[in-house]
Parts: sequence; structure tokens; C-alpha cells
Amino acid sequence: LGSRGLGDVYKRQQPVALIFVGVRTEVAKRVLDFSYGFACGLGATVKEVGDRVFMVLPAGCEVKDSDLKKLRADGYLK
Repeated sequence: LGSRGLGDVYKRQQPVALIFVGVRTEVAKRVLDFSYGFACGLGATVKEVGDRVFMVLPAGCEVKDSDLKKLRADGYLK
């Protein structure tokens, strides 16, 4: 999901999972820095939900149990 894809999903008021498992630290930091700037500019938030797993949440949106359940089922959260 590129920066354009992130914007498109944000416009639909959907949370975006950023999964950095297996990603080089330098790359993860750059993407996360961009995501924090993007979120700040649009009134969204970024929350860490697991080890190297973050979610970009549009204003008024919260991490749902179903979101975390899916990330666990897919093996990204313990």
C-alpha cells in the first residue's frame, strides 16, 4: 500500500494496519515517520498495537477487537 493507497483508504474512514515484521528498521522508520506526518495533518492517530505493528486511525475511529483478532489470525500479533 503506497502513500496514494493510504490516502484512499483514509478517505473511506478505514483504519490502516502498518506491519513492519521482517522489514529493515531504516525502512520501517521512514514509513512510520511519513504515517505520523500524514496522520497529524489529517487529524488521524497512529497507535502501536503490537511488536512492529501499527494502525493509522481516522479521527473518531478506534481499534476494534475484530481488527486485532484478524491480525492475530494472520500471525502478526501474539
